[in-house]
Amino acid sequence: MKDKLVSVLGGAGAIVFYLLNIIFAVIPAVVLDFPIWVCFIVFFLLISVPFADILYFWVEIWAFIVALKDPSSFISILMFIAFGLHLYSIAYRIYSSRRN
Repeated sequence: MKDKLVSVLGGAGAIVFYLLNIIFAVIPAVVLDFPIWVCFIVFFLLISVPFADILYFWVEIWAFIVALKDPSSFISILMFIAFGLHLYSIAYRIYSSRRN
């Protein structure tokens, strides 16, 4: 995904990619009504801990279910987009590893 953004937008594509990563990393914590300091802890754990991506995926599923139950809002829509992009990236990694 980063490569596609960089090829289309150049150096600004990398900045957009990292900003979207920050936003999408914090959205599940916002949907679950965690305090802001928990959002920062989640973000720094994703950066520093190798297996945090697996734990984050389960938190993201939990937040997705909560977002489905809540009335529609801007945060819920962002959560749906983030969840869809995460599923797409996982499917792409599985597909590309099977091709090789």
